[in-house]
Amino acid sequence: MAISTIKFASYTLLADADAEHVAEADLKSGAATIHSIFVDNTANGAEDEYLKIWNATSPDPTSDEPDYIFFIPQGTTPVIPLPVGAGLAFATGFSYIGTVTQANATTQVAPTASMKVMFFAAA
Repeated sequence: MAISTIKFASYTLLADADAEHVAEADLKSGAATIHSIFVDNTANGAEDEYLKIWNATSPDPTSDEPDYIFFIPQGTTPVIPLPVGAGLAFATGFSYIGTVTQANATTQVAPTASMKVMFFAAA
């Protein structure tokens, strides 16, 4: 799972073409604020997914409760609305997974096909 990074002044676009149930850890290497999230779940036309995000550098998705859980309907490309100006602030770092498992659980189920996720973040 490679994360593509594009820098725009003090902002960074982080793109993951295969978000799945294995944690992507500490994407900004420290504190960050997410201003926008775009998800492409069109590869999962018959399966809803969940994007789980932690304020942590290396969470354990099987035991650590996520700070945010976003519902991603099957076959959609949502832009997740965040507080204008404030975004979502992460003091430690941010990490995430894409899964079909809604609740915090000892097993995170992999999507049938990986989601694509893009974060627009500031350091």
